[in-house]
Amino acid sequence: MKLNRLVRIWLLMSGIILLCGCVDPFGMAIDKQVVGKFYLTAPDTGEQTALSYQGSSGSSYSVIVCEKVIAIGYNDQYIIAEQERGKINYFIVPINNKNKVKGHWFGEIGPLTLNEFNAEKKALGLEKVKFTIFYKDLD
Repeated sequence: MKLNRLVRIWLLMSGIILLCGCVDPFGMAIDKQVVGKFYLTAPDTGEQTALSYQGSSGSSYSVIVCEKVIAIGYNDQYIIAEQERGKINYFIVPINNKNKVKGHWFGEIGPLTLNEFNAEKKALGLEKVKFTIFYKDLD
């Protein structure tokens, strides 16, 4: 009888712990809309900032450019992203499907070096697109 009660308490506590681990009651550290369904997100700290796409449920995200995204810029066709991962990488992400690169889920181009990034920007006519959202300003 006592063992049965202990098992019930243990199951209840395990369920509560599991639910608390799956749902963050305080929200994300960073959840800033860039354009459309594209967001800068970070679950716990700004060091985890990523460029993400918001799913149809509105509460889940797919990461396109993983941590640590330090700068974002965009126009009506593309998003440009600067990422720091031991070295600086650059990405170009199409906003709509018609500009997708074959073989990439979101059509992202990258990681690129600065020279590759500048050449790709020129080829896509993105010379005027500048970084306007910075990680340091989000904290």
